[in-house]
Amino acid sequence: MPTTTCGTAQRSHKLAAWLFPPSRSLNNNVIRMGPLTLVTVDSGYSAVTEDNGAQQILAGGNTYLLTHRNWKFQKCASPTHQTRTSAP
Repeated sequence: MPTTTCGTAQRSHKLAAWLFPPSRSLNNNVIRMGPLTLVTVDSGYSAVTEDNGAQQILAGGNTYLLTHRNWKFQKCASPTHQTRTSAP
């Protein structure tokens, strides 16, 4: 018969093994975590992404979570890459 403490039977418990995913450096602007991607866009830049085939432009100075595997980071672009001058 198991001994009791404060009316509760004592049981032997097996310690569960903790498995941690590999750590990722937060110094990178793009961090891929399986189907998710964390994108940090510096101020003065924009990020170009593709969400199920539709181009999405993410504003600078923010961090974004691309929430599914079909939303892909393409590149960071400075404002000089985004402007075009047309000939008169």
